[in-house]
Amino acid sequence: MTWMNCEGWWEQPGFGRQTMSDLRLRYDNGLVQGLGRDVVGAFQIHGFVNATTTSLIKRYKDAHEVAYYGSCDGEGTFFGHWSIFRLGGKWLIKIRSADGQSSEIYNI
Repeated sequence: MTWMNCEGWWEQPGFGRQTMSDLRLRYDNGLVQGLGRDVVGAFQIHGFVNATTTSLIKRYKDAHEVAYYGSCDGEGTFFGHWSIFRLGGKWLIKIRSADGQSSEIYNI
């Protein structure tokens, strides 16, 4: 599987839009794996994508998990609503390019 370089963000009331950096995803037969960093820390992502829906879990090292649910546009953009406890907000991830390289998996 090839890693895809991505860009993304999530929003939270009171904190605004937070960028996800070093974001990479790969998927095979609808299963998604990924990794990145944001203001909270390093994370891994896993879940699934099909023609119309996306369901992902983002897990931070030694911390919490966040559920990401939404849609995909069929052209490499995934978007929707994230939630943890009673918090939530919008999110978006867009595939930018395939790098063809293996990627370091953060120790999570």
